[in-house]
Amino acid sequence: MKTKTKFPKDARRPDAGPPPDLSCNEPLILRRLLAESLRRLRAGRAVEEDHGVVHPEVSTIVRDVERLARRLNQIAGQQHQAETETTELQNLVSEL
Repeated sequence: MKTKTKFPKDARRPDAGPPPDLSCNEPLILRRLLAESLRRLRAGRAVEEDHGVVHPEVSTIVRDVERLARRLNQIAGQQHQAETETTELQNLVSEL
């Protein structure tokens, strides 16, 4: 059985700080991430069609899009809007 190698702590390397607070502009950041993820999804689908092979990375991008859309819907707090956006997202993905 292989054991994990423990690397000594290097005093020259600082500890990671806390993550930045993104909550002030979270909806804007999430919308931009969603737009970029949709661009990546379109490009990934085009590569799949060109190569005739399904790439697992495209499935990961689809899950990213779903998570971003879900979080935006939570922030909005409107269930009806969430259902509409989910339907639009499903239509968009099916068109690709």
